[in-house]
Amino acid sequence: MGSISRKKNKIILEKNFVKGMSLAMGAAIFWGLSGNCGQYLFTYKNIDPSWLTAVRLLVAGSFLAVMAFLKGNSSKEIWHNKHDLLTLALFSVFGVAFCQYTYLLTISYSNAGTATVLQYLGPVIVLLVSCVMAKRLPKRLEVVAIVFALLGTLLLATHGKIGTLALAPKALFWGLIAAVTLMLYTLMPGGLIKKYGSIPVSAYAMLLSGVLFALVLRLWQWEIVWDWQMLLALSGVVVPGTMIAYLFYLKALVAIGPLKTSLFATIEPLAAVGFSAIWLNTSFAAADYLGLVSIILMVILITLQK
Repeated sequence: MGSISRKKNKIILEKNFVKGMSLAMGAAIFWGLSGNCGQYLFTYKNIDPSWLTAVRLLVAGSFLAVMAFLKGNSSKEIWHNKHDLLTLALFSVFGVAFCQYTYLLTISYSNAGTATVLQYLGPVIVLLVSCVMAKRLPKRLEVVAIVFALLGTLLLATHGKIGTLALAPKALFWGLIAAVTLMLYTLMPGGLIKKYGSIPVSAYAMLLSGVLFALVLRLWQWEIVWDWQMLLALSGVVVPGTMIAYLFYLKALVAIGPLKTSLFATIEPLAAVGFSAIWLNTSFAAADYLGLVSIILMVILITLQK
């Protein structure tokens, strides 16, 4: 009986592993697709990154809020706690809104693949901030990760021709800012998520930042040319690229835990580059691919170190 029970447990674990791996990689692929849908809208439909940011946050935030309500996890208490409400507001602006906007802005100045790879420098910034907060020097494996991050950035910025800047200065600048905002997005909501859960915190933060963007931009006054291509690309950003990807990632966390989920999700830059090259005919130099590999290795090393 014991051997039968162990076999059953082994089969269940294997199924959970395959399920979690598929979900994590699916989420990463959808995120990569989302960036390319954004690139299509900027290039062919003259959509402004700020408009797309507002729409994406409003729609995705509403979806997550409904999902939290249906699951009985709306966490309304957050609206009655002044300290938590202030933290949520700050996270909405400096974490969610800035993270989304700077990423999309980087795409508009370069392409989805390059923007995604640059934003993935965020984990090394999280590492450096953590070292400062802990008052310690980076460990050996962390130093190697930092070297990979610097090497990857150098290769992307110069296309391997050291001394010349091949990437548009605005793209490099906003890409690095996107990495910083990804660090804020990662570190700011920790206490709120532990207290209220990831879905309601994400939902409220997206809604708050989306409403803020809509009011500042006066979204209702924008004249947008709607056609089926525009709707299809916008749906790609919002539905698979935000809603489904987020749900897949959460389910992967449950199935295989945060370490394996993070590792499998590192294919996002690869997916973004692949979609950009195949679908949108974006050209990448050999050095760009080396830079991509360097930054993915950096993320893997930091994840393993954690």
